[in-house]
Amino acid sequence: MNSQLLQQVLRVAVTEPIATAQPYDYADAFAVHLAWQDRDAPEAWVMAGMDRLPASVERIASLAGADEEWQVVESTEEVVRLEQSDPLMHNTLVARSIGPSRRRMTSVLRYKRPWVARAVWPVAGMGHRRAARHIITTDASAASE
Repeated sequence: MNSQLLQQVLRVAVTEPIATAQPYDYADAFAVHLAWQDRDAPEAWVMAGMDRLPASVERIASLAGADEEWQVVESTEEVVRLEQSDPLMHNTLVARSIGPSRRRMTSVLRYKRPWVARAVWPVAGMGHRRAARHIITTDASAASE
């Protein structure tokens, strides 16, 4: 992974209407301007990015109970919405292509067990933010070659 591109990922305001249509307990969003023309639909780069996450990120997610697979709820050429649920929280991820070389990804959490989720999230959140940077910068075309 290009560490220079990872450093260019910005944490931005949460404005995604699909993700924030319902109340939530935690949300964050990331954006990046790519060094290439993005030919891939968001589902392609999100799935490729998830497949290539560092083992440390997967271990942290597993410790937090996030072993369930992500389900694609909506997918178009411009946006994908995935959802996943584990014992502590329900997770929504919305990834969007914005123009030919810009991406935005929003994550929203709805706690099922608020006290436990709030205790776990400071550690799990570190892995989440690292994963988000990897996913949003994945070149799915290069990943499949």
